[in-house]
Amino acid sequence: MKKVFVIPTYWGPPLEHVKSARKDFVLEHFTPLDGQCPVINLLDSLKKLNDKDFAVVLLGVSNHKGYDIQMQKKLQVLIDPYKEFLDVKLFALRQMTRVRDLLTIKGFGELTEHIEYGNPGQIKNLGLLAAHVLGAEIAIILKDNSLIELPDWLELATKNIGRALKGESAVYGAMGCSCVEGVKEKLPEWKEKSWDESSVVEELFNDNRGNMFLEGNTVVHRKLFEKIPYDPFILGKEDIDYLISSRMYGFEFILDEKFCVKSCSVPEKPEEWECFKRDAMGFMHIRKKLKTQPEAKEGFVPVPISSLQPYPAKFLESTLIPNVRAAGKLLTLQYNKTAKSDLAEKTEKLVSTLESAYEKEEKVFERYNDFVCKWRKLMRETGNFDKIFED
Repeated sequence: MKKVFVIPTYWGPPLEHVKSARKDFVLEHFTPLDGQCPVINLLDSLKKLNDKDFAVVLLGVSNHKGYDIQMQKKLQVLIDPYKEFLDVKLFALRQMTRVRDLLTIKGFGELTEHIEYGNPGQIKNLGLLAAHVLGAEIAIILKDNSLIELPDWLELATKNIGRALKGESAVYGAMGCSCVEGVKEKLPEWKEKSWDESSVVEELFNDNRGNMFLEGNTVVHRKLFEKIPYDPFILGKEDIDYLISSRMYGFEFILDEKFCVKSCSVPEKPEEWECFKRDAMGFMHIRKKLKTQPEAKEGFVPVPISSLQPYPAKFLESTLIPNVRAAGKLLTLQYNKTAKSDLAEKTEKLVSTLESAYEKEEKVFERYNDFVCKWRKLMRETGNFDKIFED
């Protein structure tokens, strides 16, 4: 059974230009072009796995399109030493250009804006497309700052995929947790009082090791990713949204604490208000999708928020916007106390923007369902797409 690791790796301008360079989109973290990328640690840990039957796709993404070529060259140099030990392929600007061309040639030109470097769902759909083209039966999607510590991790991550558990439907997707390395740090007040995801995930897994998150550690079977894409319209929380979307279409997708990864420190992160924006907009999008989903019918199973307790339900209930206001107010106070009035102002404006966006009527599920239909057609017509990896 062929397995393919899909690893989006995020890059930005050289360190001296990080603060001044315009971002084409906000990534959860990134490595400056002259920095040390944490993906090296992940590749080293993949070499130590007992199961060697897998390929690796390194999906290079720059948050500033002016640096795409430099990033591609840097990544090529980075992965060359690993080709002796791993079947590793680079997906960067050259491959992205070929995908756009092939989509247009095959009559899928309208999809180029949704399978693209941009929103996190769009980026991960590129990864699923790459895994599909390479003939993967199972795709494993990890963040580039992940670290695998168990030699039998791959067996643990994939053992339930495609199998029926306890007489239930076959499992086609699983999500493990990511644990931040080091001692659990005290959260800033705005997170502790209004936006503490980690504690809710601890409650979910009944695990108090701390700093636990459900993102960047997902395993999916071909039967799932050929039918269900990531939501290309979501701005954050795309992994838990993918689990929910899969369940909506009748696929069994489980949470499994047995194949946890360590989440290592990263060179550069966005400002706290930018992270807050990404997460809040992600949860708002998921809530709207759940609120606009149809009733039960053939091929569709409604997912009530109550079935998602405790996580992510606690961030999807009617208290979402009040929590956004409360967290935003506390974050604004934090910025003012530390003489960052410009960031305080941005946070205040953000809360107003989020409230307005939430009030806007959107057919979130209908829009996603339209994309699902187009994705399924694309998955049946990907002949010649293997050319994207040609030298």
